[in-house]
Amino acid sequence: LDLDPQNVAVLSNKGACLVALNHWEQALPCFDRVLELDPENASAWSNKGPCLVELGHLEDALACFNRALELDPDSVATWANKGRLLAKKLGRPDDAITCFDRALELDPQDDVSRKEKAEVLFSLGRDDDALACIKKNLPLPDLAQIKQEVQRKSEIDSQSKAKSSIPSMHISPGATARQPQQGIDRNAIELMAYYDRPLLIISLGRDIDAVMSEVSVYSQVVLDSHEEALTGFDRLLSANPRNADLWCNKALILTTLGRHEESIVCCDRALDIEPRFSAALNNKGVSLANLGRWEEALACFTQILTRDNRNSGVWNNKGIVLAILGDTKKAMACYERALRLNPKNVKAWFNQAIIEDVEGRPQNAAHIYKYFLELVAEDNMEPTRDTIWVKYAQKRLDDLETR
Repeated sequence: LDLDPQNVAVLSNKGACLVALNHWEQALPCFDRVLELDPENASAWSNKGPCLVELGHLEDALACFNRALELDPDSVATWANKGRLLAKKLGRPDDAITCFDRALELDPQDDVSRKEKAEVLFSLGRDDDALACIKKNLPLPDLAQIKQEVQRKSEIDSQSKAKSSIPSMHISPGATARQPQQGIDRNAIELMAYYDRPLLIISLGRDIDAVMSEVSVYSQVVLDSHEEALTGFDRLLSANPRNADLWCNKALILTTLGRHEESIVCCDRALDIEPRFSAALNNKGVSLANLGRWEEALACFTQILTRDNRNSGVWNNKGIVLAILGDTKKAMACYERALRLNPKNVKAWFNQAIIEDVEGRPQNAAHIYKYFLELVAEDNMEPTRDTIWVKYAQKRLDDLETR
């Protein structure tokens, strides 16, 4: 640049190197200078966007991606970056899905966009669509096979230390569809197994022994070894304390173990790193609810819904808290929103039935209990807590029908 300060290629390469070093503020002037020299340089607009995202200028970043796509509508990377911004920072999941769809249309082998699209679908409670998205074009292994491999590896090398850290994962973005006093359910674990990065790596051809250390913490969750999983998360966090996903995962395990105060601390750590992290905020609300801190829990769920009002699970969670606070009318409205978004949200159906029953509307209650039981039978639900719900619903239905 000393010899040729207007060399666009060199300026672009300098900016790219600074981005690789996470030096966003230093990289930004490089791309700005490129755009002064060449205002229609699509790559510069596209590269400027992530710098602005990291510096917190989200709307400006979106404008950059939009300008880049006007100039180069076939840029897979720009579509993916725009989708990521819309999903993770701006709370616009439907628009994000459109972007990921365009990226996948241009490059069907873009597995990063496929995985991120699945995460958004999962956060919206569209589990079947998320599963279909990840399974498409991927030779994914069977969960039972993975469990056998995990157990085999554990027996052979139970004392070995993990060689590398697990890639970022959410134990379940479906944690945002979880309600108070419920642990990790089997359906969420089964679906998570199809889309989480460790298994995705295996499916794309890496030798299974080469990634077993990365799956070690995850496998403890699948195998319900929660204390071992906590130890694993602590180890990973000591090496990477700024990983919001890990803090959120640890929080969910602590909630499952009933250690709610500790879970809230972990959620707060995740939210310090990523303030718009809906899964962490939801998990915090769940723990607050378990501690009887209903107003604080309600504030968490309400905050999520102001950014993402299409999350069926969070509408259900908010309804539970409102019902406990005595506002059953608003609670029913929340359950109805949850069911419009996901008509098979069995927890919302069950909660509606409870309110109809308690408030003395036996015909309505019986009808909903019956429909709830039909959905459970149709979906072959197996979690222990769900069987308790099933037994209660069947007993109440029998009582109501014999009146």
